[in-house]
Amino acid sequence: MPTAQDFLNLRNSFEVQISKADIEHMPAWETHKRPVILVSDDNIEHAVSELKQYKVLGFDTESRPTFKRGGQDHPIALIQLASQDKCWLFQINKISNLDSLAHILQSGEIRKVGLGLSSDRRRFKNDFSVQIHNLIDLDVVFKSLGRKNQMGAKQMVAQLFGKKLKKSKKQSLSNWAADHLNPAQISYASDDAFCVVDAWYDMQRKLLAYQAFVPNKIRVLFKK
Repeated sequence: MPTAQDFLNLRNSFEVQISKADIEHMPAWETHKRPVILVSDDNIEHAVSELKQYKVLGFDTESRPTFKRGGQDHPIALIQLASQDKCWLFQINKISNLDSLAHILQSGEIRKVGLGLSSDRRRFKNDFSVQIHNLIDLDVVFKSLGRKNQMGAKQMVAQLFGKKLKKSKKQSLSNWAADHLNPAQISYASDDAFCVVDAWYDMQRKLLAYQAFVPNKIRVLFKK
């Protein structure tokens, strides 16, 4: 039977900051060749019909980098959505009408789970006039459970799975508005979406085991 002390131990584990050196010695986190679909006008309706089947989706975005200090942010160029089985990469410059995707983003029935999403609502409103609903930032969840430092993707994967997530600065600064994404970009973008949806389900399993001790505002986010 889970106890309050068990839950306190779990909370305390989230406060630990695993060093970069320790993460480097961890085995690699892998997606085990889960399929990744590049979405354009040709297949957007089929992609959205598949996405409607899910209650939880990993969420992230990429934009063309701004190299000038104080320069204006470029619009969102790529939207990543992932189930635990598959990832869809929506290439904005290849999609003429985002209405069907907006239905997913605005749905209150589908949780969109990400990490470090403080500016995403504003950016979607500015770039696409879309208000995202049921958007869950796992960084906020970890802070609500007592973590003081920001939880990045590499730290989260190390914390929850004891694995090293490969994060390439070269890819993060690459041209996400390119007509053709290279394999390294596709891997980078899909990893970000897969890792947050995997983390959400792992957190759900752990927190529901201690639901008597979990704050209500957190418990309702993870209810089945």
